[in-house]
Amino acid sequence: MSASSDLIQRLNVALREIGALSVLHSKSVADRLGLNASDLESLDLICMGRVHTPSDLMEQTGLTSGAITGVIDRLERKGYVVRERDNIDRRKILLNATKRVRVEAEPLTEGMRKAVGAALATHDADALKTTLVVMTNLLDAAKAAIRDLQVDSPAPRP
Repeated sequence: MSASSDLIQRLNVALREIGALSVLHSKSVADRLGLNASDLESLDLICMGRVHTPSDLMEQTGLTSGAITGVIDRLERKGYVVRERDNIDRRKILLNATKRVRVEAEPLTEGMRKAVGAALATHDADALKTTLVVMTNLLDAAKAAIRDLQVDSPAPRP
């Protein structure tokens, strides 16, 4: 095994571990908020500005339109999201996080955000730029892998 393939393997393991810990952290936050994992991750996408409409959320998560309606309904009932009509195209529904998210959800994730920020702050700007490029490439690869699973593999039957 070459040095670079050994390094790639070690990075792959570290990324899998980060992913597992992220899932466990999200589950803890979701439990504290009375949400399920899909609802919390959808709320996070809305808060990050990654999605603006139910269709965006469906595209980002791969959930069906029925499942997305359920997610939005639950988030709305909890007071974390509001549906609003677009001022320009009145047919379009926009999803916006409420102030309640900042009050209730953000404090639960603050420890993780600070820990990650502190870990990143130990590196210089060049290392951070390289890391951002690598992370962007990894995000693209992950999205492609998820799309492949959703398109090519039927869901297992219970």
